[in-house]
Amino acid sequence: MVFAIVSVPQSWIVDFAGGGIRPAVGSGNTFDHLKVTEGSVEASSYSENGTMRFFSLDRLSGAVEVTLHVTSEDAAQWKAAHGKAFPLIWTWEQSCTTVARIG
Repeated sequence: MVFAIVSVPQSWIVDFAGGGIRPAVGSGNTFDHLKVTEGSVEASSYSENGTMRFFSLDRLSGAVEVTLHVTSEDAAQWKAAHGKAFPLIWTWEQSCTTVARIG
């Protein structure tokens, strides 16, 4: 069941060697299944209950989009518990710049 939706981190580390993306500071969702092209960096993660998360970075503009797809079962449980509909798709948009990695 979905307990809370929190804002996504404001900075990310793209681990080309390890094939994933993770928050630069603190904890949070990590993304694997890394796909890198000249124009984009994309990754995804899937939970056991069916929730899907997607990360997309436009390498030219620096635009980042993080999307969360909640299962319909989780949304129904939320509505039953709270009396209000819960969106099945959440999207956060950010603007990123490349920084040199220290260390």
